[in-house]
Amino acid sequence: TTRPTTRPTTRPTTRPTTRPTTRPTTRPTTRPTTRPTTRPTTRPTTRPTTRPTTRPTTRPTTLPPLPIIDTSQLQYRLYCPSGRRGSCEECSNTLERQEGDCSRGHAVQGFIQALYNGRWYAIDAEQWDSQDAQVMCNSLGYGVALSTPSTVNLLGCEPRLPGCVQFEEILPYDFNCAGAEGNLTQCSSIRWSTQRFVDAYATIRCGFTPSRSCTGSSLEVRLRASPYPGIGRVEVYHRGSWGSICGTGFDQRDANVICKQLGYGLAKKFYTSNEFAEGPLNIHMYNLQCSSTAESLSDCTFSDRRVNRVCKHNQDVAIECTVPEQCPLTQRGRFHREEQTNFLEAYVNGRWGLVCPDALDKVDARVLCKSLSKEFLQSLGSARSSYRGPRYGGSLVCRGSENRMEECDIQLRQVSSCDGGADAAIICTTDLPDLVPDVDQLYSSLRNFPTIDRKTVRSLQCAIEENCLASDAARAPSNQVRKLLRFDSLTMNYGKADFRPLLDPSQWIYHDCHRHYHSFEIFVQYDLFHHDGREAAEGHKASFCLEDSICPRAPAKKYECFRRVQGITAGCGDYYGRTLDCQWIDVTNVRDGSYLLQVSVNPQRDPEEADYSNNVATCNIVIQSNGARIGVESCSLSAYGRLIG
Repeated sequence: TTRPTTRPTTRPTTRPTTRPTTRPTTRPTTRPTTRPTTRPTTRPTTRPTTRPTTRPTTRPTTLPPLPIIDTSQLQYRLYCPSGRRGSCEECSNTLERQEGDCSRGHAVQGFIQALYNGRWYAIDAEQWDSQDAQVMCNSLGYGVALSTPSTVNLLGCEPRLPGCVQFEEILPYDFNCAGAEGNLTQCSSIRWSTQRFVDAYATIRCGFTPSRSCTGSSLEVRLRASPYPGIGRVEVYHRGSWGSICGTGFDQRDANVICKQLGYGLAKKFYTSNEFAEGPLNIHMYNLQCSSTAESLSDCTFSDRRVNRVCKHNQDVAIECTVPEQCPLTQRGRFHREEQTNFLEAYVNGRWGLVCPDALDKVDARVLCKSLSKEFLQSLGSARSSYRGPRYGGSLVCRGSENRMEECDIQLRQVSSCDGGADAAIICTTDLPDLVPDVDQLYSSLRNFPTIDRKTVRSLQCAIEENCLASDAARAPSNQVRKLLRFDSLTMNYGKADFRPLLDPSQWIYHDCHRHYHSFEIFVQYDLFHHDGREAAEGHKASFCLEDSICPRAPAKKYECFRRVQGITAGCGDYYGRTLDCQWIDVTNVRDGSYLLQVSVNPQRDPEEADYSNNVATCNIVIQSNGARIGVESCSLSAYGRLIG
């Protein structure tokens, strides 16, 4: 009885009750309750609430994930969207600043866009700074980046609001420019930004650098020997006179500073080998050294010691600046070219046709050559054309300062035919002569020979015939003494073409007194003025026999009077000494006092020249001792119509 009762009761009750109750209750209660409650409550509540509140979902970028691109192939533009109501202006009709304008007023303002993969993208404003804006203004041809305009001002509305202009594609791009680069592709640290959504767009406002009278720069600069703004030979005003810059040591930074001082963007090109004809004046400096932060030549260093021994005029510096693009206008004119002649083709009432000769003058033709071919006018005339189409008469009135024909007053109308059956024929060129009176020679002759000459009327019969004396000399008794202010006249041709008379040799006038032919009606004019511009003595016009007297910049002489071949070779000069007839001004009736002696070369502007700003030499003189002597204070070059005293 003992064994059966003990074993059965112990073993069956222990195993069944322990295993079933422990395993089922532990696993089901731990795993199901922990995992389901943790994941669903954490992720759905965190992610949806973070991004929508930080970045608006209305402006997502459409770019692929940050690719590697060749940034040098990107193009940029100033852009104003259509439908705007704000002050966005992507172009200007002004190519250059107005002298004396100190306002720094803006010329253009708008948004920046980049062309990538054939599509234009706006730029993130958070990645855009003042240095980037300056570089963009440089590339557009403007000298200064002004305060950045707001998106609202340019568009005239808040971009987030319905109905306002939207930029759907944004370029998340960081330029990191230094400010001295010529365009955005030259910036040293161009990289993709990690910013993928934007709230504002990059904008710029560009203007012209104020003129020297506003900045106080001690070195004024100008460009010569080119018809178009922003390109030409560089001349600088230093120590009281204009002169050129030698190309020794000249580099891109120096050219950039000159363009900036002129009011333009940075320099496209620079030349150091007489690209635009040699300068007529002194060479003022060499080894010009400008930093990238210099605003004008006053901020640079240079050498001028023995400059005329170190340099020659065939090293004169010339530059080509980045100038603004003008607003597009409806094209009203173009050249119809036949052989070497341009015929003006005008668009009138929906039809193109040729313009008749009587509708144009030389001022109009100069504007046409400048605007349609960026060249000088060489000649304006008439010729027969094979053109089939209407003809237009009337008038084209230009002031001469215009850069495009469309800016002139166009009053053309259709006619049955042009008078004589010929059309207006225009020849343009890049090479013209440039006559300059030698102020040093004029000054020296006045200083070295201060005595006023005295001659009787009897000995001046040839001069009376050629009208070289005051008008009362023709009625004066033969023994009357005339007072003659004598001086030398040296006229140099510093252009790139010979100066030749337009008249055919058969039309030249022979003078028995002086025994030579005059190939010009008026080649030079001598005048004496009061400082207020009033005439002090009767001046006179002279017609020389033109020849090569000296040739310091030409290999050989080509023109000589005795051979009846007249002209002045490029690089040569025609000299008339003070002892010759008519090399004077009759001052018989002039009282003692201070006056301006003026020598004007080619006053009729015929033939055409490359530069008319240097055709007049003016000297400050004093007549004293009851008309017996003179004193000379200074001489300088200027343009027609300007008295400098």
